[in-house]
Amino acid sequence: NVDTKTRAILISTYAKLANLYEECRPLVAPVFARSKNSSDVEVQQRCVEYASIREAFSPETVEDLLREMPPFEDKRRSALELRLLETEGED
Repeated sequence: NVDTKTRAILISTYAKLANLYEECRPLVAPVFARSKNSSDVEVQQRCVEYASIREAFSPETVEDLLREMPPFEDKRRSALELRLLETEGED
């Protein structure tokens, strides 16, 4: 049996595949339909949301919503990292 986190990731993957490849949509729709009634709240919520997105928004908006996010660049340094750099500079 697949754990909750894996199922939730798979649901998101299916949504993105259906967004990229129109031929996947008929294959993904039954998965969402079955999982809308899942006893797992996380999986159920994702299925309801992804199915609702397709009904509520234009195809262009759906494409934008499901597009890959750019990598997050965190240029900040932690206090520990700054202290380590100060200590190394004292040598």
